[in-house]
Amino acid sequence: MKLWTGANLSVGAFRRRVGAGKGHLPRFLFWTALSLLVLTLAFLVDGPVARVLTLQASTFWRQVAGYASKAGEGWVIAVTGATASLSLFFARRFQASWAVFLIALTGLLSGAAATVIRSLLGRTRPNSHEVQGFYGVWHHSHWIIGRSEFGAFPSGHAATVIGLAAAAWLIDRRLGVLTACYAFLVCWSRIALGCHHFSDIVAAAILGIDCALLIVTRLRFARFTKP
Repeated sequence: MKLWTGANLSVGAFRRRVGAGKGHLPRFLFWTALSLLVLTLAFLVDGPVARVLTLQASTFWRQVAGYASKAGEGWVIAVTGATASLSLFFARRFQASWAVFLIALTGLLSGAAATVIRSLLGRTRPNSHEVQGFYGVWHHSHWIIGRSEFGAFPSGHAATVIGLAAAAWLIDRRLGVLTACYAFLVCWSRIALGCHHFSDIVAAAILGIDCALLIVTRLRFARFTKP
């Protein structure tokens, strides 16, 4: 009887999702058009934003930016997320443990997606000595996949922290606000240190939000409607 009830709940949830899916195409087209527009505008203001935010000298704020940048590295999020999730699990707070795991996982997968994309596009970083541009995977008769100076677009740090913050916002609004502040600080640091253009951050934001919407909605549905 329980199995039958669980199956009915799952089928009902599936039907609701299918019904709601009929309106997904207009939203998808709108989001795609908006993303392209915002990204185009970001390319146009790369120079002005860099002149305002980039820190030239070794100052207190540059040190702050350095620490903020390190706080956005994937291994920091992986270790912190795993520790927090396991601590909550052993405290028998299973829902919170799952939420933290899902948030950290979303951030890491967003960052991984950004790493793949930027390795293929080969955009120069602002502090690169090469002529600014997109070089793909081959430059001066050499493969440039994995070379840091050609790994700007999109930002891996920004995609990771924005994906994490977007996932947190979808799960809990208060946690979302806190993680958004953290994501903002990391994104600022990447421009301040001359590691990324503003458009790299915007592209990472689009990617991170998309990943969060996909991963969180899919995995939460699978987790909570399982028979």
